Amino acid sequence: MSVKTTIAQCAIAAPLLFSALFAQAYAAGMVPQTTLLVIEESTHSGTMNVKNTDTFPALIYTTIVDFPDDTGVTLNA
Repeated sequence: MSVKTTIAQCAIAAPLLFSALFAQAYAAGMVPQTTLLVIEESTHSGTMNVKNTDTFPALIYTTIVDFPDDTGVTLNA
């Protein structure tokens, strides 16, 4: 095996190895019931049900961001 072949194989294998090692860092275990945030127009409040699928307790912190071009109902902070 030549040096070029070995370097090429390492260049391909390294990103795959790192992505496999750190893939679980992005897996949250929090699964939303829907992909939408339902807003009650009369109270300007919203709820979203989320299920923890992990075997240990977890705290979820979220931020709701309104789109600048959205002129619909917004949430009150």
